[in-house]
Amino acid sequence: MKFSPNGEYLVLATSDNSIILLDAFEGNELYKYTNFMNESSIIECSFTPDSKFILSGSENGLVHVWNTQGG
Repeated sequence: MKFSPNGEYLVLATSDNSIILLDAFEGNELYKYTNFMNESSIIECSFTPDSKFILSGSENGLVHVWNTQGG
């Protein structure tokens, strides 16, 4: 679990092949990202310094980038 640099979001990497973006103040789920390969472990994810994007690796070697404003 990580807070975004601007403090507005929390991101959770889970063991069920998903990354969940939450509103840090209310705890509401904003987006659930699932379009990456992760079969054997929890993949690390992080925010860009401006909190506009989430980056994550994948077991197939690709790096995924998701927009925090539009999923």
